[in-house]
Amino acid sequence: MKTKAEVLEILKNDLPYLKKVFHVEKIGLFGSYARQEQTEESDLALKNQWFLGPQKS
Repeated sequence: MKTKAEVLEILKNDLPYLKKVFHVEKIGLFGSYARQEQTEESDLALKNQWFLGPQKS
């Protein structure tokens, strides 16, 4: 089972790819991993913010 710090490091390393492919602007944890209360049965709860860019008329 990964720690909160390990998960955040993976997300930090993958952010350039997520920005390029999925236009993710920010990503973070919430839930049990954010509180450092995760168990073997815990899922990984992520919060994403996308940049959609200017809308075409």
